[in-house]
Amino acid sequence: MDALYSTFYGINWRLAGQGIDYMAAAAEPSPLRHLWSLAVEEQFYLVWPLLILITARSRRLLVAALSVLVAGSLALAFTEETSFPGYAALLPVLGTAVVIAAGLRGTRWGAGSLLGIRPLREIGKLSYGWYLWHWPILIIGAVAWPEHPYALAAGSLMLALATYHLVENPLRSHPRLRARARTGLVAGLAFSLLTVTVAAVGGRFTPAVLYGPPAPGLAAELAAARDPQARLTALIDESARRGRMPSNLTPPVTSPRQEPAHDADGCHVDFLDVEVRGCVYGDRPAKRTVFLIGDSRAGHWFAAVDNAARNQHWRLVALTKSACQIPQVLVYNVVLKRPYTECVQWRDAVFARIARERPQMVVVASNDLDNGGFYDESGQLVPAEGRADDVLWARHWELSFRKLAGIPAVLLQDTPWPAGIAPVCLAGHARRTRACVRPVAKAIYEPNRRALVAEKARAAGIRVTDPTPWPCTTVCPPVIGDTLVYRDKSHLTRTYAAAVTPLVEKALFPAG
Repeated sequence: MDALYSTFYGINWRLAGQGIDYMAAAAEPSPLRHLWSLAVEEQFYLVWPLLILITARSRRLLVAALSVLVAGSLALAFTEETSFPGYAALLPVLGTAVVIAAGLRGTRWGAGSLLGIRPLREIGKLSYGWYLWHWPILIIGAVAWPEHPYALAAGSLMLALATYHLVENPLRSHPRLRARARTGLVAGLAFSLLTVTVAAVGGRFTPAVLYGPPAPGLAAELAAARDPQARLTALIDESARRGRMPSNLTPPVTSPRQEPAHDADGCHVDFLDVEVRGCVYGDRPAKRTVFLIGDSRAGHWFAAVDNAARNQHWRLVALTKSACQIPQVLVYNVVLKRPYTECVQWRDAVFARIARERPQMVVVASNDLDNGGFYDESGQLVPAEGRADDVLWARHWELSFRKLAGIPAVLLQDTPWPAGIAPVCLAGHARRTRACVRPVAKAIYEPNRRALVAEKARAAGIRVTDPTPWPCTTVCPPVIGDTLVYRDKSHLTRTYAAAVTPLVEKALFPAG
């Protein structure tokens, strides 16, 4: 789909739409993402002349129109925290304009003298091709050679050199294309239609992935085990040593997107939504109720909590929101590029509902990272770094724990993170999956913050459950048994969450 949008210079609009989709924003970057700037450039060439023609009769009207456009572009989605774009973009733009203006003077020591030397002129010839090649090579090549970005960049320059001499220059200087403008337009349209056809047809075919022998079924193994944790530990170690992906891998790496069932039902709310929906699961007629609250890190445990609630005859109310953590704090949202006020509004409504209904249990889970930082009591943005940040974060968690006073609660700590985007890594290392195994020490983010929050929780009488032994031992493999653990760079697959139900059930309902 990105190829189709790029062909007709509309990829910037597609990326803008994906920007407020939490799961799309968390997915692997498109190898065509860089073409947004080319799309903007071509749209500029289409719209700008029309604007000049419309306003050319009046210089005042032209100046007014240009002023409105410039001021509006600088102000759009712009806040005081925005470093780039915004008015900061004026520096490189004006700097480029000054270099161009200086080059027109033709003085001996001017910019033109420096930029006119042969090495820079040769690189200038290749710059467009290098621009087209560099990002796909960096993104696709990083799957196989993540430790060699400079070699990949150099390789993209060599491809730019080849296409300059074999494609770009021959087409540009072809006599028939130069003779008649109409011929060039027809040729351009034909190539565009060819690109669309290849993208449409090629998108229907997925390259075959090389699999190894089948692996034990994780769900069945844990369900039958007398000691599910011991069996899981053994399976984790076996899977970490495995060289190839199992042929019975589920879900497959080619279609790993498995949103939790309550997400598909519309019960998980996205960035701009603040509604607290009445979504009930588990054993719906039961008298006892458990609430599952938090961000998408709570949501990815939904299958396990739902199964456990049903087995124990509890109602389950699932209330989760994208990137909305439970500590009583206003965070800066890096996707919306502004303070995440919708999170505060939704979170307050969730706690208000808990106070009204007084459930018999609340399960809380959130991402340990605050990404873009958060705001302190004075309204200042606290950068997402340093021990002071951790202490403040734990203090805001304490405020949320106080709101649960008198209600039995469980803090389900953050899940270990895989090595990059797990399905992508596995697809690129199908014959050596050990390359995608991560040491547990590197998989646990914000360990100091994690410990401080756990300390606050225990002091408030809240049980703390560390899920690390469920996907990790000393290492964290992306596949355990026959099951893909992660669907992206941080979230569990629904299949894996359901498979570890016996462990989650024991943690939440230890008395049975």
